[in-house]
Amino acid sequence: MSLIPQKDLETQQEIYDDESYHNNNLKVINNGAGILVDLLKNLKSGANLTNVLCPVALLKRFSLLEMYSYISQPKAYLFNLDKKTPEDRFLNVCKWILENQTIFPQSGMQDIKPLNPVLGEYFDMEFEHGDGIDNTRFIAEQTSHHPPITAVYMENKQQGFMYEQVQQPMPKFYGTSAHSLIEGTNVLTLTKLKEVYTITMPAACMRSILLFTAYLEQNGEMTIRCNETGYFMSMMFKKAKNYKVKGYIAKINETNAAKAKKIYKLSGAINSKIYISPAKNEKDKQVFVDINNIQLEKRVIKKVSEQGLYESQRVWHGVRYGIYKNDFDTALKHKTDVEVSQRAVRKERKDKGETWTPQFFDQLTDRQAGAETPYFQYKNRLK
Repeated sequence: MSLIPQKDLETQQEIYDDESYHNNNLKVINNGAGILVDLLKNLKSGANLTNVLCPVALLKRFSLLEMYSYISQPKAYLFNLDKKTPEDRFLNVCKWILENQTIFPQSGMQDIKPLNPVLGEYFDMEFEHGDGIDNTRFIAEQTSHHPPITAVYMENKQQGFMYEQVQQPMPKFYGTSAHSLIEGTNVLTLTKLKEVYTITMPAACMRSILLFTAYLEQNGEMTIRCNETGYFMSMMFKKAKNYKVKGYIAKINETNAAKAKKIYKLSGAINSKIYISPAKNEKDKQVFVDINNIQLEKRVIKKVSEQGLYESQRVWHGVRYGIYKNDFDTALKHKTDVEVSQRAVRKERKDKGETWTPQFFDQLTDRQAGAETPYFQYKNRLK
């Protein structure tokens, strides 16, 4: 799939060694009006954004598959959970999910949208933890193109946890804002304890697009539920630029879920601090999530020149390098080359009557209750 010469991949490895997600050193875009016109000329209210062309200047340097590795990354406090109480385990899971959501708040339109993965593209890496903890494996694959569906699997066999996601973004444009609802599933399983944590995510919203004061936020309810222990979290992401959140953690009554006993309350802002307090004494609050104290695990990824033809960084290397060098014309050329190549591959497959199947995931015939997105399961998942 990669269209970049091997020698260029080898000499341009620096862009992966030097950059990080939180320090991208992109230049400020001066022609914001022109870019906005390019974006909006193909839009109308209620339009599905899946197939809308996005100006290169607004794109992130990486694919949606790689982005999932940032919003799913494990943390040290997820380890040895079998030695903690059910309540402490649940609190740690809530903290983990909320910390990984802190990358969403963003002001401005530049570097806002990840690249759309091509069918069969995959991102394979490990998180290195040290201190005798085995690395955590992460892999994401684009298992469908129309509609776009991504399957994600992360595991640490030593620590006995696996995280599975099947995600189908459903972005739409509404006059001055763009909303992306996420259909699919998010499930964390603690295999040693046989506990399953089911997570629902809020929508991602890009607001004030026409006012040149665009900002990215989340809107709606996030929930985390563990039926085995009876704990439940609800967090509301408010529709406001201050990124306020408010929620609670409860112990569900086995005979009447409506009478769930609230044991903690949560409040704060997803772009700064979230506080936790006993439900009966909200003044006794402590910091639960602090964006300034989030520790990132070391990422272990093969050099791009050693990656397979359909590995994410190799597929989009030309686009990434162009954006890194602020050469958007070159980035656009490489993006177009990838898309044209994919159309040719799809046509050839159709002409031959071939059916494509994912490399790492199996599509199951059953679907979770109420879900419209087909479920894909990693072929070698933990039992």
